[in-house]
Amino acid sequence: MKVKDHSISGETFEISQCEDCGLKFTNPRPTASEIGKYYESEDYISHSNKTSGLIPFLYQKVRNITLKQKLGLIKSYQSTVGNILDYGCGTGEFLNVMGNNGWTCIGLEPGAKAADAARKNYGLDVKSPDALIDIADGSQQVITLWHVLEHVHNLNETFELLVKKLHTNGTIIIAVPNASSWDASHYGDYWAAYDVPRHLYHFNSAAIGKLF
Repeated sequence: MKVKDHSISGETFEISQCEDCGLKFTNPRPTASEIGKYYESEDYISHSNKTSGLIPFLYQKVRNITLKQKLGLIKSYQSTVGNILDYGCGTGEFLNVMGNNGWTCIGLEPGAKAADAARKNYGLDVKSPDALIDIADGSQQVITLWHVLEHVHNLNETFELLVKKLHTNGTIIIAVPNASSWDASHYGDYWAAYDVPRHLYHFNSAAIGKLF
């Protein structure tokens, strides 16, 4: 299928699909050095804290609810506080909540503006994703990727490295859009979660299962 970038560039991108597991992927897709320009917009909402306008206002309200849900989810897997790594931490709201609840937080974020906002607004320890290799193996009780994995260029290598950083009894929590969902089928090439070319991969349950 062909999908238009309605958010920023207005360009059209092709999506291919694996005949084996059903994984869809933007093809061809911008390289890691080229992708940055497709995030450079005040309207890229997950990297913005603005509240003016209906959509940003609603996003902020929904985010406040989901932050509480995420905290509850993590508590259901880890009964004691410890180290948490958020890969793709954006502007830091999630890690701020975790830090306020006793967790020792590290954020990895490729977007310079978002990372600076996380440091400035919440005093968080935020590094480039390249710093993942320097984090001690087995040191993290929890690793989270909230709608981040679909943005990662070196998918297998990154995932293997994350597993190395996880404590023996640790938990990795990953949220991704489901390209086999009802809404994906209903909206077709207008489905918001295709979000080309920022979303490099478009997972379904079979594809994410094969990755794990």
